[in-house]
Amino acid sequence: MAAVHRIDRYGGSAISGTQTEHAARAAGLSVYSEIFADRGYLSSGQLVPRDQAGAMIHDAGEAAARLVSFLETGRMPVVDGDPIELAAQSICVHGDSPGALAMALEIRDRLMAQGVQIASFMGT
Repeated sequence: MAAVHRIDRYGGSAISGTQTEHAARAAGLSVYSEIFADRGYLSSGQLVPRDQAGAMIHDAGEAAARLVSFLETGRMPVVDGDPIELAAQSICVHGDSPGALAMALEIRDRLMAQGVQIASFMGT
């Protein structure tokens, strides 16, 4: 743990609401809560397993609209119930998804059009 504390000045990311995030915060580490633009969520806050329907969001417009709504309400739509509260300082787009770059660009453009400031959390 001492080694982790030495490198902690750079911070790290963890999926919002997960045990990893809670454990890192309990250990006094800098954590940036992360949400996924292109992944579906369960009402438990976990990601929909990739082998299940609703796991991946392939449409950039849908992903962007969902993020704009999330940023306005603090609630993420889920596949199995009512939207849930999550926190986010980081948004991830999976680079192994077809069209990932186009999706990231559209999301950035839509968020900036809504007045969202996009910046690195490194060094903060």
